Amino acid sequence: MPASQGALIWPPSAPILSTLVEEDELPLRDNSIDRLLVVHCLEVAEQVTPFLRELWRVLKPDGRLMIVVPNRRGLWAHVDTTPFGYGRPYSRSQLDSLLHQALFTPENWSTALHLPPLDRGIL
Repeated sequence: MPASQGALIWPPSAPILSTLVEEDELPLRDNSIDRLLVVHCLEVAEQVTPFLRELWRVLKPDGRLMIVVPNRRGLWAHVDTTPFGYGRPYSRSQLDSLLHQALFTPENWSTALHLPPLDRGIL
């Protein structure tokens, strides 16, 4: 978890599986990770480019990175009552530019959460 978010001890009754780290100082060796899954972290990262460069540092040369962020054009990013109404949503071109600056080569794009943000349940 990014240091600015704080962290909870988890799980409470077993060895701790959560950690609190600085975004640009991950406690991992260079080229040591095969796959990275970054879910709703980029939109709240304090320094996006250094964070992405740190991901590049720890990812193996043939490693894969999957990033999940709110879509700037999506309705969810424009409604404050949803979890995606906070932080910085990204357009595809913004994300593409950031990834290239950090030496990544995007290969695939997809979208999800196509339902509109509603205050009450559908069912």
